[in-house]
Amino acid sequence: MLEVINFSKKYKNNKNYSARHISFTVSAGEVAGLVGSNGAGKSTIIKSIIGVLPFTEGAIRIRGNDITDKPEKAKKLIGYVPDDHSVYEKLTGREYINYMGSLYGASLEQKIFVTDILAKRFEIDHALDSQIAGYSHGMRQKICILGSLVHDPKLWILDEPMVGLDHQTMRLLCNYIRNYANAKHAVLFSTHNLEVVRKTCDKVIFIKQGRLANIVDLREDKYFDIDGYYMQLNSTKPKVDNRKPSAYPGFSGAPMSTPSQAPMPAPMPMPAGMPMPYFPAAYPTFGYPAFPCPPDMRGPQLLGPANTPNPPEVDPDV
Repeated sequence: MLEVINFSKKYKNNKNYSARHISFTVSAGEVAGLVGSNGAGKSTIIKSIIGVLPFTEGAIRIRGNDITDKPEKAKKLIGYVPDDHSVYEKLTGREYINYMGSLYGASLEQKIFVTDILAKRFEIDHALDSQIAGYSHGMRQKICILGSLVHDPKLWILDEPMVGLDHQTMRLLCNYIRNYANAKHAVLFSTHNLEVVRKTCDKVIFIKQGRLANIVDLREDKYFDIDGYYMQLNSTKPKVDNRKPSAYPGFSGAPMSTPSQAPMPAPMPMPAGMPMPYFPAAYPTFGYPAFPCPPDMRGPQLLGPANTPNPPEVDPDV
């Protein structure tokens, strides 16, 4: 159904590629999740698939129709839910659905199915005759979903569809995505919700910094650790300080990677004749002399006998 072949995209006045050498397929009956951190290139890939962005290299085909050579035929097969919920705010929900259906040549039966049945299923039927400008964030997302399905697209693409939806609607959308694919349609959606990916997707496409990191078929590997792999894929190793000892004035020794390896400065010498306070083992001094207390503040429970000239040695490792 969908073929992305050696896809690369570089924006003008940008030396680096936003996406480079990406290839994957989504067949009829499959749900594919596009997963990656912010800025990984997911939206760039999706907007190029639907024909909004021109791309630099490669090819994109929908049911054999090249998005560049045959854009009209390819786009008629696509239903798209944007991440910014772009809608005509001056229209009512019903007018928007009918307008989208007319653009794609949807039949009257398909329009009625969306406005009468799907609208009730997504609990937005009560607001269909109200202006979209008064819709909440979640309601706008719902009307975008309905508008993308009015022509019964063969390829349904959703960019971050779970954003702004309550838990009940999210579960409803996940079930509908699964059922829609079971009716021999192809579904591709991007998300950060790994739980949704685990329960809904047949295939997971991992993107990292504009590159294809991995494609995992969850039907073959049902116990694949999506969370663990995603965390490992986007983890950054802690930096190790390998500067030479000369970079640390006053210190000598091997380069330090943690503060605990820094050499300790020598203890400060005590003035002659000043008594050393006594600390029991519960209060180790770790080789540093403690500040002496005045004689009237010496309590036997903490400092021991006031006339003890030389306190016993304390092992700092005890």
